[in-house]
Parts: sequence; structure tokens; C-alpha cells
Amino acid sequence: MIIRANIPDFSQNTHQNISFGFSPKNLLQAYLKKQNIKLNVGEMIELKPEQINDLILYFKNIKRNNSNTKSFLSKTKNGKFKVIITDKNRNILEETLIQKKNNYGIDPHTFGQQYYNKKMTEEEKAFSNKRYRVNCRNYFYNSQEGDINQINFKIPQVKDRPLKIAFVAFDPRGIDKKSFSVGVNYLEGALKEQFADKVETKILDDQLMSVEQIKRTLEEYKPDMIGISSKVFTYDKSSPFLDYCTKKFPDSLTVMGGPTTTYAFQEILAEHPNIVAIAGNGEKSICGIAEVLLDDKAPKDIFYVPNIVIKQKDNKLIMAKQVTDNLNINPTDTNLKEIIEKGGMVYLRLSQGCWGHCTFCSQSGKWESADIDKVLDLLKEWQNKYNLKSVTFSDDEMVPKKPEDALKRLEDFTNKIIEKNLNMRWFMNLRADAIYFLDTPRGQKIIENLKKSHCAGFFLGIESGSNRQLSRYGKSVSPNKTNVLINERIIKKLNESDIPVTAGFIMFDPLMPTMKELRENLAFFDRNHLLDLQSRLNNNMRVQKGTPYIEMVAKMKLNLLGSLQPNLLTYDSKYLDPRVGTIKDHIDFFIEEIRPQYEAIYNANYRLKIQKPDSSELAELQTVDRNVKLITRNYLEEMINLFPESQQDKLIDKIGKDNCTQDFWNDRITKLTKEVNSKIPEMHKLRKKYKEKLNEEITKVNLDYTL
Repeated sequence: MIIRANIPDFSQNTHQNISFGFSPKNLLQAYLKKQNIKLNVGEMIELKPEQINDLILYFKNIKRNNSNTKSFLSKTKNGKFKVIITDKNRNILEETLIQKKNNYGIDPHTFGQQYYNKKMTEEEKAFSNKRYRVNCRNYFYNSQEGDINQINFKIPQVKDRPLKIAFVAFDPRGIDKKSFSVGVNYLEGALKEQFADKVETKILDDQLMSVEQIKRTLEEYKPDMIGISSKVFTYDKSSPFLDYCTKKFPDSLTVMGGPTTTYAFQEILAEHPNIVAIAGNGEKSICGIAEVLLDDKAPKDIFYVPNIVIKQKDNKLIMAKQVTDNLNINPTDTNLKEIIEKGGMVYLRLSQGCWGHCTFCSQSGKWESADIDKVLDLLKEWQNKYNLKSVTFSDDEMVPKKPEDALKRLEDFTNKIIEKNLNMRWFMNLRADAIYFLDTPRGQKIIENLKKSHCAGFFLGIESGSNRQLSRYGKSVSPNKTNVLINERIIKKLNESDIPVTAGFIMFDPLMPTMKELRENLAFFDRNHLLDLQSRLNNNMRVQKGTPYIEMVAKMKLNLLGSLQPNLLTYDSKYLDPRVGTIKDHIDFFIEEIRPQYEAIYNANYRLKIQKPDSSELAELQTVDRNVKLITRNYLEEMINLFPESQQDKLIDKIGKDNCTQDFWNDRITKLTKEVNSKIPEMHKLRKKYKEKLNEEITKVNLDYTL
């Protein structure tokens, strides 16, 4: 157990900063208490030189009384110190940590984040993003510190009638493409289960009605609470709608949740302080708020509702404890019939959390399973009632981490589908390392079950054809085995088994130090025929808020990170190798010119693969889709060939980017930028050449059934 105290300089007479990751009432707190210093979670404190000396002496005294301890206070290379709590007092420390978790509902081993009213350096801000890890368990101010007189909104309390709640679901695809907005249906299901007829709900979906129609419906309905679900790519729609709600319904409570709010609640509450934000799972939050509005609890109890964040008038962010959802609550079927009739996709969950910890992903937390029987019984009911023919399980990871547990999970799941005679095509998301065991006798049996249970395929997180890039992504497939080779074996096995695979693949990444990884990715793409697996060539790493990848970019200290785009939950980012960044920009622009048609083909291809796998429309779309990607692939290869490998590239690939100095990188980026600028005319000629081929291919498809 390590608590780090960063002490810049012991010799100067100025005040110094010491930062601790957490502060249970342990040995450190005991010392600080003597000094009348209160240490809060994630807080920066100031100690005078004499206090620092006392602290050193305090730990040296502890060291004398612990013969098994080599060093309680050791000096590091940069002149800083780290304080080490070792085995002898580990039990005491663990007990206080457990108590801390029970009291506040947060993971005590996760750094808290101080809400910085003070100015922070860019490096400090970048480092603070790491603390969004583990389902946004940031700790600002305890709920007990909330002041009901400081809130920026009214809390309506309802008596002698049902509480009226309107949910507004924004989808990135809007009215052009349909999918069952299951998130708000889970919220509605939780309310119905806990409150029955004490709560009246309405779900308004921008896939089924225009924003103006939603507004008219709200004005007629006059809700006590408006709950807005904002997915990634929808903040440009939900932000103005928040303004509308808070102005039009000042006596109603406006609440917003979803991925956007979970990871960008600071930015959202800065712009909309008169709402309640839900950072994390929303079912217990909505039910907790409903209890307050139904007058079952006092208004001040709003601060104790799980997962909510409130910005007070004094600019304090009040964040309640973090909890996960009850997975055994089924969603309602509101709007389901209309979505199915319009050919929309239906999504459900079988688990929550993910054990993968990919560096580019903000999703993590303890993996938990729903009641499979309950979910499959619900699907059977919807099949009989609405003629539902397909479903996608949208879990971040459907199976547990241990191979034996993952095998059993897939065996049980497919056996139950077969036993229940659920004649429905289904699709799921999986990590490659979750199923590398399929190439075994027992795995072969599971493959047979997958076919019998009408599996429509997997979205498989392959991500890269470069071992170095996979390592940077945290994508370890199997201990002591080459990741790329294992990925190839999995793709081959699934293809041989006639189980469709959609391979997630990140072609471009801002931390590519040279062109080598890009060349490896293209070679992997060709070797494994990813053009036939509905994988995109232009996918680039989205530097997403709440991910360790941000710290990796910031660590380079080359000002690669730009501003946050709340609508995307990503930061603008420059590329370590300007050649890679420029090629990525040209590919993006190339695709952007035909994006409506390109997206229509891609989405229809995905939908028809699950819903109508034997249709002539799908066959036509797959041919055009493959040809479009082939044209893009050839264009990419020609641009890569404009930049032959240099001796400096070989040196970097040999020693690693982290072993090069900051001055080296600044000089290299400047020189490569000049090289790229000299190649721009040739790149323009290539784009013109391939654009003509692309337009010719796009005109072959009838887009009527794709939009």
C-alpha cells in the first residue's frame, strides 16, 4: 500500500505542497491531527518547512519500530519522496479503507479528484483525467456538505396525485435510423417496479418525433420532472433542449443522464447549473429523486441520491456515492412496437461493467451478470407479442474474464436459448481475449451451440494489427503469446465456422511514433480479409475523456491535446507523427464528401446482416460496401508509400518512443511537418483520382432502403 507525498524542495523557506491520494484516519492523519491540519480526499495541503521536517522525523521514528521495513521514506530520482505503509500496519490501514468505502460508497484505492477552484496547470488537468477511471468515481464534496439553500433549481413535491415524469431520449442518428432507446425504458421499468401507480411516465424519442413535437407534448403533459438521456454525439441536441426545459418549466426538475453526463458533468453543469446531473448508472438515481419529489423524503435528501452531481450557487460540486444498477429489472416496451415496425434495432443488456481496462475506453467497473432466464423470457414475450426477430446485446463485455467462467457463460447462455426455442437472431460484443479458447474441443461445442441458437455474429474488439499498438491499448490477449497471432487465429476460427464477425479496428492513433504501425495495420487488414468483415479503414483513436490514454498523450509534454468536444466526449489531438495525422485527415475528408451515402450503406449492411441475412438487398450492399472500402484501402496504401521509412524511423522503432527526449520530438515534428507539406500536391492528386472511382461505385446502389 503506497501513499505518495510529492515534496518539491525541502531546502527552501517557502510553503510546499504535499498531495495524498486518500485520507482515512490512519498514521498520516494521526500525525496531521497533531498539527491541527485536516486532510480531505484528493486535497492539496500546504506545510511549512518545519512541518515537513517533523513529518520526516515522524516516519523515521516509525521506521525504527518496524525492523521488517527497509524504507518508510525513500528519496526518488527527481528529489521527491514517497511514504510507504508496509505489512505491519497494513491491516489497520485496510480496515480504515473498508470503512471509508462503506461510508462513502467510493473505491478508496481510486484517487479522488479535487474540484479545482484554484488555477491548475495543463499538466495537472491532464493528470486529473486519470481519476475519471472506474465508472467516474470522482470525489468532490461529500453529500453531507450539500446546502439546500444553495441549489439552483426548485424541488417540486407532489402529494395526493401521481408524480408525472417525462423522459426525452436523444439518439445520434435521429429520425433517419431507428433503434430501441432502451436506456430510458430501463428507467421506466425501475420506476414502475418500485412505485407502481404512484408514478406516471411518458417516453418521447427523437427517432419517432421531431423536437418541436416533443416540446408540444411536454407543454401539454406538464411534467413534474423531465429526464433527458444524452448519448455520445447528442450534446449538440440536448444542450439547447436543457435551456428550453429550465426556462419553460421553471417549477419542474430537469435531470440529465447518459454517457455524456457521466464523463462531462463538470462542463455540462458549468453551462447548465440549474439541473441535476447523473454521473453513472441511472435507475437508482431516478428512483431516489422520485422518492424526494413524492414527499417520501425531505428536500435536503436530494444530496443523498446515488450517482447525482449538483452544482451549488457557491460553485461547489456536490457528488453523491456511486452505485451500480439492479440488473434484474427489465425494461418496459414503450415505443417498441413502432420501432420494430419501422425496421429498427432492439438492444438489451445481459451484464454491466467490463474487466478489460483498455486504455482508450472509459468503461470499467466490476463485471456483473443479469438473470439470463429473465432476459430471455422477456425476449420470448416480445417475440410472441411484436414478432421480434432479432436483438443485439449491447454489453461492454458479455462474458467474465476467466476462460473457464467465460466458457460456462457461453454454454449456459446458448443452451438456454435452444431450450426456450427462442427462434431469434442475436448479436453481441466481445473482446478477442474473451474467446481465444474457442479453438479447443470444448470451444468447438460452443461454436455448434452458437449456430443452433441463431447467433448472427460478434462485434470483436481486434483494434490493431500491431503488437506495440495493442500493448499501448492495454489489449493483452493471452499471457506469453503474441497478440496479433492470437487475434488472427480467432478471426480464422470464426470465419471457418461461418459465424459473422465485425472487427473493431483502430487504424490511426495519435501516439503512433512512426509509420510502421500504420503499415502493420494495413498488412493485417489484408491478411485477414477485414474488408469482408465490415471493418472501417478510416477509424481513428478518439481521445476520450475519462480514459488513461489521455494521460499517455499528456505525458509526452508536446501539447498534443486540444480542447474537449462535449458532444463527442473527446479531445482534439495532434499526432506524434505528422505524416500519420495528415494521412488520417485526407482519408477523413475523402470519406466526408460522401458520408451520407457511406453511412447509409454501412448502417443498412449492419442491420440487414442481422435481420435479413439471405436477402438480395444485403448481397448488393455487401458488394458495394466492399468495393468502397477497397477503393479507400488502395488510396490509403498509395499515401503511405509517399513516405518511405527513414533511418530515424528505424531507430525510434528499435528503442521506443518513450526513450526519446522532448527536444528530439519537437525537432522531429518540425522536420516531418515540412516533409508533409512538400507532399501535399501529390496527395491532392491522389484524392481526386480515387474520388472519381468512389463516386462511380456509390451510384450503383439503390439508397431507398438504406436510409
